[in-house]
Amino acid sequence: MKFTGANVLMGGLQGTFDGHAHVFAKDLNMIQDRRYTPAKDALLSDYAAALKRAGLDGGILVQPSFLGTDNSYMLNALRGRFRGESITLRGVAVLPPTASFTEVAEMDEAGIVGLRFNLYGKKNLDASFFDPWKSLLNRVSDMGWHVELHCESHAMAHLLPLLLQRAERVVVDHFGLPDSDSPYACPGQDAILSAPFGRVFVKASAPFRVFRAQESNRAADLCAPILMRLANHIGPDRILWGSDWPWTQFEDRHTFDMTVGWGNMWSEACYVSA
Repeated sequence: MKFTGANVLMGGLQGTFDGHAHVFAKDLNMIQDRRYTPAKDALLSDYAAALKRAGLDGGILVQPSFLGTDNSYMLNALRGRFRGESITLRGVAVLPPTASFTEVAEMDEAGIVGLRFNLYGKKNLDASFFDPWKSLLNRVSDMGWHVELHCESHAMAHLLPLLLQRAERVVVDHFGLPDSDSPYACPGQDAILSAPFGRVFVKASAPFRVFRAQESNRAADLCAPILMRLANHIGPDRILWGSDWPWTQFEDRHTFDMTVGWGNMWSEACYVSA
């Protein structure tokens, strides 16, 4: 797999990395207004085993939405407080706008490299939405963190430009979640393609979240030309493959090896076309 976006976001590390995965336990305290409640654990030991079987060197853990701003489980994984695994991990946290600089510095030391805004399904997000995070966004940008944006295409169109005014690097989840009915002519894709060069990364991950009505392999095939179009514009070094393990809400539709295969297929297609 030739995509190097994860290497860039992990501080220039050498190796092959998964750019999007989650770890959690089903009995953790979860926020009240969550969209989903996991029925199974997603343990670091199981994730590490999947990485090793695939010959990968590590990954970027992303705070799941149902845990809100309590990043402690992921931080324990980053700090090696679970059973030791010979993999390299970094993390992306969810924080309130009131997070202190001390808290952010401690997270940075633990291996956090990004701040996530999961705005999927949120309505009426106006131009002032990011204002409460202004100080925090300045701080994490100074520390070299990226800012991750997860939202639908219609929201991406106005949220991405706003976020680029406040963050140096923005990472867009899951191909930017283009509209499945018109993936090439939707406002979110236009926003990504018109963004300043070098400042937007795109995750090649979770095709089944883009084409939800399709079988997973078919969804991966349908996402290939979308990714090629994006890679030709932003560059393959701004693409990062992600397994999206353990595929919350889609747990039984595919395997980790299948997601690795999609990444290899997308990578070969993008580098041939570059």
